[in-house]
Amino acid sequence: MYTRKVLEEMKVAQLKTVCTEYELQISGKKQNLIERIIAHQEKITQEQIAWEKLMKHGAEERDMGFERVIRVFQHWAEENGFWPAKLSKSGVSYEHIDINEIRAAFADYDPDTSSLREDKLVPTPGTKLEVFLEMLFNERDDWIICDTTNEERDFDCDSEFNDTWLIKGMNELYDREMETEFKAVNINIGWELVIA
Repeated sequence: MYTRKVLEEMKVAQLKTVCTEYELQISGKKQNLIERIIAHQEKITQEQIAWEKLMKHGAEERDMGFERVIRVFQHWAEENGFWPAKLSKSGVSYEHIDINEIRAAFADYDPDTSSLREDKLVPTPGTKLEVFLEMLFNERDDWIICDTTNEERDFDCDSEFNDTWLIKGMNELYDREMETEFKAVNINIGWELVIA
């Protein structure tokens, strides 16, 4: 980052080089170039602050149901080699979405305020898992599910790797985790009864 003082001491050719580095227009007088660079640097700073705030919000520990869904999603993703991605800032390629961005989106998603509720045929999600899946597939239309393996598999409705497949897999993992948790609770209760 350049300070205004440093920029004002530069020659126009140097300012144009800075603009090129930032992928900014290089036309205009010296003062125009300085203002363009300053504005761009402020934008970068604001984006960084917003990103750090989002990461902190996403990293916050939440209730057991929330954490269970996130664990199940991560397990499913690792087991099957798929992960959400979004268009990069360049607009040319996709980048993987940070787990804390996914967590923040899930935490902030309120199914009651979704435009899906306008359609009386679309049921309101009844579980945390259903809320997560609704957020993933219906609210985050800027995200896509990408293959993380070297197999170049497509995730879309015309493929065996589609939303129905993901939902089925996550439901199976979720049910397994609930069953394991239920057994652990029963074992703990059983031990308490024996001790008492």
